[in-house]
Amino acid sequence: MNWKKLYHLIWLLPAYLLFLGVQQTMVYFGVQHTYKNGHSYVAKVDYYRINNLQAQTNGVVILSFNTKEGNQIRQKLTLPVQMAEEVQDYTNIPIRYLESSFEPIVMIPTYSFQKNMTLIDIGIIIISVLITVGIALYVERYFAKREKEGRPDSLTAEITDS
Repeated sequence: MNWKKLYHLIWLLPAYLLFLGVQQTMVYFGVQHTYKNGHSYVAKVDYYRINNLQAQTNGVVILSFNTKEGNQIRQKLTLPVQMAEEVQDYTNIPIRYLESSFEPIVMIPTYSFQKNMTLIDIGIIIISVLITVGIALYVERYFAKREKEGRPDSLTAEITDS
């Protein structure tokens, strides 16, 4: 294996960010689809907790409700702290549910925040992809130029004294 070609791995970062962008776009459209086409239910809050793990804070809520078909749904949701704080005083939360959606449960009190937060995430990811693609192109050109010029990979010292 030619270890000199490892600089090509820099393309993994924009690829990963692109994957995150696609995932966040699917979340955004899934939330909208569920909100517009889902059925309205009132979910009971079975469990609620805000986790503080070092510099990361998030909330966990477990919702349970019965669908119109008679199925009992019990779902654990991990939420950003801002969404968790919005629903902390609820014992019953109005939701929209659509099983076939990418995001099957949308809590109505947090819908606008969730939609806006996802749009901000998509914007940040787009900017990040553009920046990392620029960096990757610079690295590619730099190493291609070095290879073309035939520069040595390491310095060699010669003793010139006799």
